[in-house]
Amino acid sequence: MKNIWLWLVVVIVLFGGYFVFFSKPQDVTAEKIRIGVIAPLTGIAADYGAEMKAGIEAAGGTNVEYIFEDDKCDPKEAVTAYKKLVDFDKVSLIIGPACGSPQEAIAPLLKGAEVIAVVPSAASGALYAISGENMYDMQYTLETEAAFLAGQLTELGYKKVALVTYQNAFSKVLADKFKAKYTGQITKEISFTGTETDISSGLLKLKGGDFDAIFSTDISFFFG
Repeated sequence: MKNIWLWLVVVIVLFGGYFVFFSKPQDVTAEKIRIGVIAPLTGIAADYGAEMKAGIEAAGGTNVEYIFEDDKCDPKEAVTAYKKLVDFDKVSLIIGPACGSPQEAIAPLLKGAEVIAVVPSAASGALYAISGENMYDMQYTLETEAAFLAGQLTELGYKKVALVTYQNAFSKVLADKFKAKYTGQITKEISFTGTETDISSGLLKLKGGDFDAIFSTDISFFFG
C-alpha cells in the first residue's frame, strides 16, 4: 500500500510544480510547494488514513510541505478541512478526500476555485464535472467498477446475489450502478447506517438466504 502512496505523491508533486509554476511564477523560488491532505486520520477508516499519511511522509521532498487535516470520513469535517487548507494555509493542491461523502461535499466548492484535488481512491465519475474539472480520480470510477463486477458475476453464472451496502455516497453510487447493470436477481439487501456497534448481528440476516454470491459495496464493512 505504501508504494502506491509514494507513486501518488510523485505524480502530485510533479503536477503541483507545474500548477504553481504557471499560476504563481513569482513564488516558485521563494516558497515551498504546499500540498494539503484531507484524510480519515481518526474514526472508522483511521487505518486507511494512517497508510495515506505514512506513504505521503515517506516521499519526503525538501521543496514540499504537506499539511494534514482529519475529516474522519465525515462530509462536514471535510468541508471544514477544505476551507482551512484553502483560506488559511493557501494551498493550491489537495490530496483527498479518500471517502465518498466527503468527496461529494467538497466537489462543488472546487468549481471556479484555483484549487485542484486529486482523489487517492475510487470515486464517482460525476465529481469531475461537479468540481468544474478540478477534482481528479487516480483509479477507475465507481460506476466503471460496479458495471464490471455486475458483468463478471453474470459471466460466472451467479444468478442470485445478496447486496450489503452502507448509507453513504460511495456505497450508493456502487449499489445503484450495480443494480442497473446486473442481469440476475438481487434476493436480499442489507443496508448499514455506519453507526452500528454490532455489524455481525446484522450480517446474520444473510444466513440461510437464497443467493449464490454476496456483493458488499463498501470497505467500511471490513473496518467495522
